[in-house]
Amino acid sequence: METEFFAHRGGSAVNLGNTLTAFRYAFELGIGVEADVRRCRDALVITHCQQAGGDAISSYALEDLRQFAVRPHGTLEWCPADVHGLAVGRVPTLHELLRLWQRYPIAGRLLLDVKEAGLIDKVAQVVVEAAN
Repeated sequence: METEFFAHRGGSAVNLGNTLTAFRYAFELGIGVEADVRRCRDALVITHCQQAGGDAISSYALEDLRQFAVRPHGTLEWCPADVHGLAVGRVPTLHELLRLWQRYPIAGRLLLDVKEAGLIDKVAQVVVEAAN
């Protein structure tokens, strides 16, 4: 029997979950990750949240969604600029996650938890395009 370890949302116990920083951390350790995929108006994004600022993630354009900071426990909080000079996590796209994953040949598998009905074909298309 073989056992594999996966970093939930990229290792949310150590970094802000579902951020490129968290995923990079896991990939550098050679661990696979689980990531939540949702759609905004113009991209597939990596976030567990269904809403930001009281509105559905799908109602935002990516540029507007990135005005929210990823906070502990996976919540999104309005934060148009870095607070007091501190870097905050921003919502990454699926494409960005795939590009990062490809840079780490030692990284384990990538598990994509597609959170919305009807997105499987679009997610598969993005994965195939990233592989080429």
